Amino acid sequence: MTAIAAPDYWDRAKRALARRDEVLARIIRDHPRIALQPRGEPFFTLARSIVGQQISVKAAASIWTRLAALAPGMRPREVLDAGHARLAACGLSRRKAEYVADLARHFADGTLGVAQWARMDDEAVIAELEQVRGIGRWTAEMFLIFGMLRPDVLPLDDLGLQRAISLNYFRGRPVKRRTMHRVAAEWAPWRSVATWYLWRSLDPIPVEY
Repeated sequence: MTAIAAPDYWDRAKRALARRDEVLARIIRDHPRIALQPRGEPFFTLARSIVGQQISVKAAASIWTRLAALAPGMRPREVLDAGHARLAACGLSRRKAEYVADLARHFADGTLGVAQWARMDDEAVIAELEQVRGIGRWTAEMFLIFGMLRPDVLPLDDLGLQRAISLNYFRGRPVKRRTMHRVAAEWAPWRSVATWYLWRSLDPIPVEY
């Protein structure tokens, strides 16, 4: 992953964040040649986010590798044709297998307004995605960041972001949502970028959804 593949706003956001926040300035300096990589495939990104819910990055990557072998094109119809038992055999819990299949059904039957999402604001996209089983606010926010490259998403429920703020700003002390909001106030309108770099402070290898 290189800066060449970054969203068009990335360098502008980096400069703004580094000027405003000494902590982010240090983290950005420490990770000079990596950036958020555009993906652009909604079903792929959402399915990967569901797989990654509440498990480690390593476990999610292992399950995703098996799922991708089962459905190499990662198309909704492939996933539906695989069936519940084979999805679960990839390492998905029974419930997550149901969630991935339900997502595939929504894409296959056209009940999600994918074509309109680019014209909708973040909250409107989140509200539509939350109609799919297994997609809550966190998963929708990961899609906004990784799938739609929205620049100003602040995923307050993300455990990695909570831990990174705690370690980088409060010497490891627990932080509440209102404290996270206060710290992040200086980051707008680039809160997705700030979040991505704070994740890097915990794990230099970028997570992809």
